[in-house]
Amino acid sequence: MFQTSSSGRAAGWSAWALLLGASLWSGIALAADAEQEFAIRCAACHSIGEGRRVGPDLQGVLDRRTEDWAVAFVQDSAKVVASGDAEAVALFTEFAQIPMPPQDLSREVILDLLELTRVAKDPGSTPDAPAAEEAVAVMGDADRGQDLFQGIQRFEKKGPSCISCHSVRNDAVISGGLLGPELTETLKGMDAPAAGQAKVGGFVQAQPIMQRAYVDHAPTDQEVADLAAFLVRINKDQARHMPGDTGRKLAMSGAVGTVLLLGLYSAIWRKRKRFSVNESIYDRQIKSSDL
Repeated sequence: MFQTSSSGRAAGWSAWALLLGASLWSGIALAADAEQEFAIRCAACHSIGEGRRVGPDLQGVLDRRTEDWAVAFVQDSAKVVASGDAEAVALFTEFAQIPMPPQDLSREVILDLLELTRVAKDPGSTPDAPAAEEAVAVMGDADRGQDLFQGIQRFEKKGPSCISCHSVRNDAVISGGLLGPELTETLKGMDAPAAGQAKVGGFVQAQPIMQRAYVDHAPTDQEVADLAAFLVRINKDQARHMPGDTGRKLAMSGAVGTVLLLGLYSAIWRKRKRFSVNESIYDRQIKSSDL
């Protein structure tokens, strides 16, 4: 029978301690990476225990959904909604039909992120924690939203005005850019301030191009509310305004206006001298010399 020396036992314990320390350090590093990834990819639209934002509060999401469902939804929410999944369709409808952008993440990374959302089971806590209180919508001013849209009033953080890429059908608003979609019916049927603001805020935060345009220049909650109020009013008033495709009419109006102006100038200057003064003097001299 072999006897283990004290030095051998010490070496064994040291090895186990190193393995345990490495395991703990690895777990801490993974958690830190997940928190950083969550802050970059998720925090703009979701919170963990701080209430609704553009999307739902994710605290305890794995208690309400299966891992397979959560992974599929994060990777491509539109596909899950299109499949007719009742829970996905309900979420899509509840949150103003703002699609969650697809995330090119592996199952393992997604599950690491979702581990952050688990609710701690303290002795005093209940399995079903009360839902976070829904944020109160900020009241928007449609006139101020119109000025922000056109760039007449600058955004507080100096972000680009909406009209540089978008347009709306309204006689009081100049024609805008064509890089983004036409926004007249963006908030169609959304009279509730919270729903409209969620959709406008989500559009700014969720679209990659918009994210780059407004990095460090995001509109404030009040500015989002003002833009939402403006878009709600635009949608209601669109029947009384000209259609947005006025380019051909504008070109024809310009051509007709040019012809009319040329005719007017010709009428005003019809008695103008058509030949040089020197030519008439020369002709008189030639005529007198012939006599």
